[in-house]
Amino acid sequence: MQLSQVGLAVDFHSHSIASHHAQNSIDEMLRAAASRGLVAVALTDHSPGLDNTIYLLAARLQQADLQADLERVQAPDKHYFHTLLSRYAPPPEIKLKLFKGIECNILGPVTTGRSEWIDVPPGLEGQLDLVIASIHEFEHLFDAGREDVNAVLQQVVGQAALDIVGHPYSRRYQVDYVALARVAATAGVALEVNNSYLRYKRIETDVIRSLLAAARQADCQISVSSDAHAAAEIGFHQEVLELIRAMDFPPELIVNRSLESALEFCNSRRQLRQSRVC
Repeated sequence: MQLSQVGLAVDFHSHSIASHHAQNSIDEMLRAAASRGLVAVALTDHSPGLDNTIYLLAARLQQADLQADLERVQAPDKHYFHTLLSRYAPPPEIKLKLFKGIECNILGPVTTGRSEWIDVPPGLEGQLDLVIASIHEFEHLFDAGREDVNAVLQQVVGQAALDIVGHPYSRRYQVDYVALARVAATAGVALEVNNSYLRYKRIETDVIRSLLAAARQADCQISVSSDAHAAAEIGFHQEVLELIRAMDFPPELIVNRSLESALEFCNSRRQLRQSRVC
């Protein structure tokens, strides 16, 4: 594996200030990544569906608890992604490969009646370098207390145009990693091992161990990521890499183990998404 000063030399999950709750511009994130020895970064700002402004407005009009306004979440609109894809390029002095991606939302069609599984803005499915799909536990997106989480995850992996399942764990629900890894391996989709969940103690180490064990058993690919929301976090994978090494996890199953493997994964997945659009 290619290693930077802090871990893997390719980071497959990061956010800029366009995601509103992140802290730094794209240029600042890339400069920090380059200074730490990374050779590639995937910028994966949140999809517009994460924004709960309209949902909260509707709740307020129904005289719901006005304290909900304090929980407002914003996200970039679809025009941001069009501009990112068509106009943005890293400053020439930053010698770094930029993968232009998105972290979209896994939706709850079982209880909401939606026909779609994820919320990538229409028209972008075949243009993005990388599509991460994650469960974000907002009521207007996915109610983990009501959804059959395992059924939804397996159907999303098998049917939707995504490349990586982002942080598939939570303290509110349990995932059947054996079943999920089997479906993901068949579909060529990677499961994310998200360092921020370990670094900030958002999930127990045993849960990550279960995911890695299931992935190894099923010959399922994984993506190791920082999920950076600030320049100081970009490229930090230490906690995950220590676990991977302790478990003797096969490095060939890590899709971002090198620039070459990252390019191969993104190119093949984008071609697949393009064929689905057509």
